[in-house]
Amino acid sequence: MPKTSTSSGTTRAQARARAATTTKKPKIIASSKAQDNPNPVDTSQWRQTRIQVGQTISKGEAMKRYRLKASDLEDLAFQTTETVVAGRIVPMYLYNERDVERKTWERHGGPEAFDAYLDTLRKRYIAKHGNALHFPQPKSYEPTGGAVYVLRLAPGPSSASNYDPHVGRSPKLFRIKEQTPSWLWEACNRLLDSDNFFSIEDGMGLGLYSRDRDRERPMEAALTLAKTYPPRPAERLPSSPAVDSLRTVLDEAPRMPKNHRWGEDVEGMETTHHSWPDEDYTYEWNSAYLDRVFAALIEVIGVHGVGDEGWRSARWEVYDKYSECVNGLSYKRREDRWLDSAGHWLDGQYTVGGREILFSISSRSKSSVGKHYNDMLPYRTTRDVPAVGLL
Repeated sequence: MPKTSTSSGTTRAQARARAATTTKKPKIIASSKAQDNPNPVDTSQWRQTRIQVGQTISKGEAMKRYRLKASDLEDLAFQTTETVVAGRIVPMYLYNERDVERKTWERHGGPEAFDAYLDTLRKRYIAKHGNALHFPQPKSYEPTGGAVYVLRLAPGPSSASNYDPHVGRSPKLFRIKEQTPSWLWEACNRLLDSDNFFSIEDGMGLGLYSRDRDRERPMEAALTLAKTYPPRPAERLPSSPAVDSLRTVLDEAPRMPKNHRWGEDVEGMETTHHSWPDEDYTYEWNSAYLDRVFAALIEVIGVHGVGDEGWRSARWEVYDKYSECVNGLSYKRREDRWLDSAGHWLDGQYTVGGREILFSISSRSKSSVGKHYNDMLPYRTTRDVPAVGLL
């Protein structure tokens, strides 16, 4: 077969060969690859680092912010820890950021060369995005300079659906969450997020437990509290005359107003003043309303029994209403201890032999009907698990 010729008489193969050997104008890039320099670099003239002593940076952040390769970090010491990504625990490698910066300066030929390299990349980023707000660079190279480097990795697109802000990147919180009932996990975290734990002095304008490591201690204590609770039913009881009657009573529950002076009377509530160990007041549904609640619970027990189809599920609806209207979970920060003032609604029968004090502090002791209700509940011995919500 004859060779196909181009218009100039050369073959296509010859044309391709000629094109391959044609000298092209080199592409200018910002990267400056490390070269073997026979002349040693005088590092004594390099400026002082602005990175704090002991500051660490993860391997991924070091590669992204300093534009390094994994091979550049091979001869640097590191520590292995754990983090949470996409809903699972994975290893994380932490490097001394001063070592990483030094390696970068050596790679580029000095701090000024790295400055120029970053400046070129920054200008390109601004030209494309309009500003440098999210330009990846070391914190100490940002315009303010010397910023404290706090490692808080944002969830990537692949992990967004599994990301829990109350776990963050803490493997400890991840494990605690796995062992804590979901309803209690959410209730405890709501409390830690509340204004009760907001402090400008301690939290730098944020919540006291806004950081993962600060939340680990109280949530570990909550895990201990979780062991006192009975299983929570997955669904509410189906409608029935007895169940509907209980729900009607609960819909009319007196509630503490959001803003009130502690110690003032509240409609539908009984106020008790305490002078020991500290001056305090406690609030409770008044006896008339408690009589109605206990009468409705007794009706549920009479119709549906004390099993999962009756009392064991119905008690949770009373517990939720009491927590909402009167009092529930609280965290004693100085004692590192949780208390659930509504927990007695989930307890079984209170008896003599060490448990009579629990009866006296429960709502059952405030109502004559409550005493009858207590006698109808399943018996729990003193060697059973601790009272619900008390440690």
